[in-house]
Amino acid sequence: PPPATPVVTAKVQAVRDAPTSEFTGLIQPATKVLLSAEVAGRVQRLLKRPGDAVAKDEIVAELENATLGDDLTVLQAHLHETEAQLRLAEAQQERNAQLFAKHLISDQQFQDGRLTLAVAQARLESDRAQVARLRDQLKRMVIRSPIQGQVITSNLELGQWITPTQTIYEIFNYDEYEVLVGVPGRLLPTVPESGPVSVEVPEVSARLSGRVLAAVRHVDSNTGNFTLRVSVANRGGLPLSGML
Repeated sequence: PPPATPVVTAKVQAVRDAPTSEFTGLIQPATKVLLSAEVAGRVQRLLKRPGDAVAKDEIVAELENATLGDDLTVLQAHLHETEAQLRLAEAQQERNAQLFAKHLISDQQFQDGRLTLAVAQARLESDRAQVARLRDQLKRMVIRSPIQGQVITSNLELGQWITPTQTIYEIFNYDEYEVLVGVPGRLLPTVPESGPVSVEVPEVSARLSGRVLAAVRHVDSNTGNFTLRVSVANRGGLPLSGML
């Protein structure tokens, strides 16, 4: 008879399909920005309106503040004066050092000159810091988008006065969506922290693949649901935000 053939065996494993359920969720962009001005000012240029596409770091609006501009002019003039005073104090102290070495002035006079020079240096540093601060404020009046996306809302009109507390732009990025799904609290122990899910959007007849990001372990007392966060890549570029 032919020789025996070796056979490798393994333990029997029982496998069953994971249970599935359907729930309703709200689609929103994974990345969105509520943009506000950092410095108060009046709208001088309005470059982007709702529906416009915007690139990262692209200018969406420009403000102006005449008071800041006037203050900068005054400070710059004062800075030039302070620089001249410092040069004068340095020259005077250099002469004092020569006279002190020849014992032609007292130690008190020499120390007074050093103090005058130190005060002039401190005043110059202070003026430079104030000028830099105002220049930075004026630079921040050019408002840029921190992300690529689309302008959803814009609360701006030419000539309008804007304060730093106002939300002036709402910008969404549609490269990736996040679906917030309400799931009954009793199912919280059975929901995985990660894994694939199927996302259907009836309004546009779309069926997308998603992945569980996290289960927010807090049950809303009004609805009895907890929130499941699902990530969905928007490869087709579908305008799904706000849909169920």
